[in-house]
Amino acid sequence: MATPTTLLEFATAEESALKKEKVKAQKSVKDAQEEQAAARATHNSVVAELTVLENQAANIRKELASVPTPADGDALLDQLEQKIIDMRAKQAAILAAEEIVEVSKAKLDRANVEINLVAARLGEAEAVLAEAKQQSKQREDLKKKLTQPPLATLKDDADAALNTPPHNKPFTDAKARIKDIPADLITRAQERLKSAVDQLALTQTTAAEAQELVNAELNTNGGLAGKTEKLRVEFLRAEEAFRNYVLKSKEMFDQARAMLALVANPDHDPLTAAQVERIKELEADGILAAPKEKERDDARAEEKAKEAALAKAKLKAQVKDIDADLDADPDVQAAMTALNTARAARAAEDQTWNEKEAERDAAQAVVNTTKAALDKAILKAKADKIDPDTDAAVQAARAALADAEKDFNQADDDYKASDKGILHSWEAAVPNTAWRRFADFTEAERLLTILKDTDPATLVSAMETAEMELFKELVAAAKSARTLRLLNIMMAERKARLEYENGAAQRLMFSALRGDS
Repeated sequence: MATPTTLLEFATAEESALKKEKVKAQKSVKDAQEEQAAARATHNSVVAELTVLENQAANIRKELASVPTPADGDALLDQLEQKIIDMRAKQAAILAAEEIVEVSKAKLDRANVEINLVAARLGEAEAVLAEAKQQSKQREDLKKKLTQPPLATLKDDADAALNTPPHNKPFTDAKARIKDIPADLITRAQERLKSAVDQLALTQTTAAEAQELVNAELNTNGGLAGKTEKLRVEFLRAEEAFRNYVLKSKEMFDQARAMLALVANPDHDPLTAAQVERIKELEADGILAAPKEKERDDARAEEKAKEAALAKAKLKAQVKDIDADLDADPDVQAAMTALNTARAARAAEDQTWNEKEAERDAAQAVVNTTKAALDKAILKAKADKIDPDTDAAVQAARAALADAEKDFNQADDDYKASDKGILHSWEAAVPNTAWRRFADFTEAERLLTILKDTDPATLVSAMETAEMELFKELVAAAKSARTLRLLNIMMAERKARLEYENGAAQRLMFSALRGDS
């Protein structure tokens, strides 16, 4: 339809657009329901697989308890090591599945809202202002706390805990303690942690960019009410930063100090001589294998970055013109091309990294199949009253099983000698207690650094400035009635992903540190 030039044409176009949006919303609900069902099924499947592995590991440990000599336990130890690696991989898969479940739930919730939503309305500006006044006293009380112990000196205390003797002794002792883990393995773990942190930062950036587009749309096309909403968001963001500091900073400081004290304690879960020997035994090969995993991780990070760039390009194109043909947009096309290139590179890295493990797993599947065939042949022979030891079918099945086991042993040796097998064995040789020490030290250092670098006066100033700007607009504006369906839909998914990753940050980073994937 041509661009409306009369009120009737405009009303007709609006009606048509709303009908289309209703159909789209109905489809969104159906798609979201299917996506959520699939996500939950995947999550449940992975949890079930982890349970099986945990039971298998428990059975191996029981068998280890009864072996007559250390040599008799070598095969069981190898099996247990692989079960530990497999369980950690499943734990990483559960984290990924949980995120998909949470995001799909948010998408479904938003789709259900959208199907009944005609226009998003803001409350009257006076109501917002009244609420702001009610909270004013709370903020003033919080400001006073900044001038009193312990917050009055907390910034300097955090600096001293990191840098000034003797206050930083727990930090320096803890730093020395984490050297239980070889330097090269620490470097690889830190690289994985950085990748996890960068992914969280990318999610935060994506959410922030979407919010900025919301703000820009409100400021440009939302009228007075739109400008009010933009300033309200900015004020709430500044207020949240201020409140979080006042209410949580002392807790952060105490948590960091407690972590450092525990990590620094040499009597807390020291490595055994056998653990030290095993870690050292794998070190030379592990050092050579670690860069290969980093290449895989870098390819994954590049793919994630290109996915975010494509989402941003699509959103910008739709904000520019809600009816735009995204497939024809040059920025979207360029972003899609870049993503396809990154995706292919990541797939190649994954294939290289996982190749020997996949071959071993395939060989194990053949062993399982041939063993089942042997059992079946034995049962048939007995049913036919034939001695299984002389039955031709049983003999053939035994020969097939022997060949399959030989192939599996070779594939297993090849996997253990691969970069992935070597690195995962090296990582598995480091007990969880040592990894936890490293994770706690890293988290304590992060918390103290945040406190050291945060200026409370800057937080107060930012909040007061934002509050003043919001107040002036609230006085002038009575309400805002700007519809922002598309951007709110896009924000819902990003917010859900951000909330999940913020809430699960410690688990995600620990999984990354440990090399579960």
